[in-house]
Amino acid sequence: MKIKVSEATPTQINWLVVVAMLSGRYYLSKLAPYSTSWEHGGPILEENKISVTYMVLGPYMDSFRGDFRHGGPKWWNDTTTQYGATYLLAGMRCYVASILGDEVEILEGLK
Repeated sequence: MKIKVSEATPTQINWLVVVAMLSGRYYLSKLAPYSTSWEHGGPILEENKISVTYMVLGPYMDSFRGDFRHGGPKWWNDTTTQYGATYLLAGMRCYVASILGDEVEILEGLK
């Protein structure tokens, strides 16, 4: 099933973080709560220099915005941006989208 990263639930994002890591140099044997635990998600944000900003989008809508700038200052126009209800969710969505793109395939039963 194909979904937009911007609409992925925390459970889906946790799974997608593992998928994104496996496309690089990582090997993980266990799903971790990347989108809800600073112990797991924090190092990924720091290592990938993903910045997250608090935003007020309206009188009843607070959000966080994650930005990943590809390649440093020379490529700052090439930015991946994702939003989420929490700091970590926005950051993990940004991490996944920067590696896998804005639309991803997930397991059918993953909610």
